[in-house]
Amino acid sequence: MTNPGMIIGMALLGLALGTQVNRAIYGLAWKPRPIGPWRTPAQEAAGRHWSDYLPVIGWLGLRRESVLHGSGYWVRPALVELAMVACFAGIGYWVSTDRVLPAGTLEASDWSTVVLPRLVTWCGLLVLLTVATFIDLDEQTIPDQVTISGTLLALVLAAVFPLSRMPVVLDGSVQPLLVTTPGLDPPWLFGIRGLLYALAIHGLWCMALMPKTCTCRHGVGKGIRYMFASMIRPARRSRTTRDRWPRPAATRLAVVAIVGWLGILLVWWLSGIYWHGLLTALMGLAGGGLVVWTVRLVSRWSLGREAMGFGDVTLLAMIGAFVGWKAAVLVFFLAPLAGVVVGLLQLVTTRRTEMAFGPYLCLATVGVMLAWPALWHGYAADVFAMGWVIPGLFAAGVCLMGGMLFTWSLIRGAGASS
Repeated sequence: MTNPGMIIGMALLGLALGTQVNRAIYGLAWKPRPIGPWRTPAQEAAGRHWSDYLPVIGWLGLRRESVLHGSGYWVRPALVELAMVACFAGIGYWVSTDRVLPAGTLEASDWSTVVLPRLVTWCGLLVLLTVATFIDLDEQTIPDQVTISGTLLALVLAAVFPLSRMPVVLDGSVQPLLVTTPGLDPPWLFGIRGLLYALAIHGLWCMALMPKTCTCRHGVGKGIRYMFASMIRPARRSRTTRDRWPRPAATRLAVVAIVGWLGILLVWWLSGIYWHGLLTALMGLAGGGLVVWTVRLVSRWSLGREAMGFGDVTLLAMIGAFVGWKAAVLVFFLAPLAGVVVGLLQLVTTRRTEMAFGPYLCLATVGVMLAWPALWHGYAADVFAMGWVIPGLFAAGVCLMGGMLFTWSLIRGAGASS
């Protein structure tokens, strides 16, 4: 049954958060811009009025700064705030009416354990995806402040609210999609083996984020030693680099790794559904990041350059931590379809033909979440039931893609030489 109070409350929350989404879009960009009431205005701009801080309406008054930021610059941020209102109201409607579940209805006792955790998780993911999308559209970069903070948030939410995972119907009841079916847990899940999996995933994620130099020019052994030495040595900031967000310092990431390991040990000791939820998020982090990283390696071998940036790796890893590795894989393979929509939108709004992959992933994530019941029970459940056939199919697809890209590079090189 529809809950008007929840829908209105969610719409108001989206209205309030929309202003902060715009603040993050222009504040976390590679070239921060003094756009909006929450940013320090340019010296040439007039002072701020109290009405400028009103969501959506305030942008009508900020039209006076069009001479500084471009004609119609205020339209997009106003539309972003309106879109956040619509999206948050939609989430409230789908959750309150049980539309996101394939069967069953929510009871009053499910509010604190299912409804509220799902609202917090999905709204948090939506905010992060929106910020990442528009920064990537503007500058073809995704800041680590978004993806790293978002991943840590996803891990905490998974441990605290394990029932907020993607819902599926198992044995006639609605349950969260975890690593394994609840009640059919393999022995390794709650044992030392499961703990080692979790510790290794978190440690490797922190290690991947550290600044490092990798080369095997003088042998694998020396290359590994040089890589670890470059991670420990403070990274020098290059004046010519376009990256405004250098990889976080090794010391800070070491602290993140240690604190994360302690948290993993605590949740593992508590066991039960909390450990199940955290391990699901960690598996999603590993699965999402590994898919994009594999494609990056294949494209570098075949084309001599990465087809996707490292920001895409951390972005899909964050998405996987929120939705699980199975949904993250679906997001990756549906992203090219979303690229048609994003590409047309970018062409119309910016006249640019260069296309970033991050917005595809974000839009595909929203699509997977909206169509989750039909997508999972109509197609994906049968596919993932094939077990180890899935990695084999992915490996075969990656090999075919690598061969195709390598052949294309040869043809392009032959055409250029002639």
